[in-house]
Amino acid sequence: MAAEVDICAGATLAAGTTSLKFTNHHHQVCNITGLNLPNANPAGPNYSVPAQSGSTPGTLTISFTSTAGSYRYNSNCCPQLTQPVIIIQ
Repeated sequence: MAAEVDICAGATLAAGTTSLKFTNHHHQVCNITGLNLPNANPAGPNYSVPAQSGSTPGTLTISFTSTAGSYRYNSNCCPQLTQPVIIIQ
């Protein structure tokens, strides 16, 4: 089962996690740039997460090799000054 990650929040994932599902609660497609997860499928570093449809968020699932580290990314939908980050412990 994929770890669910809000596109603007980032997440801390346990060692051994091999997939994540980005959720998009915006009514527009959100683009992710610069996410370099190891052996990602689909391959990155750039992705598009579909817009929310009605009350159902858009989602994108990415599988990867679980390698400890911090993986920062940008998204056009996220207004914060600090980049979201995926941390694999």
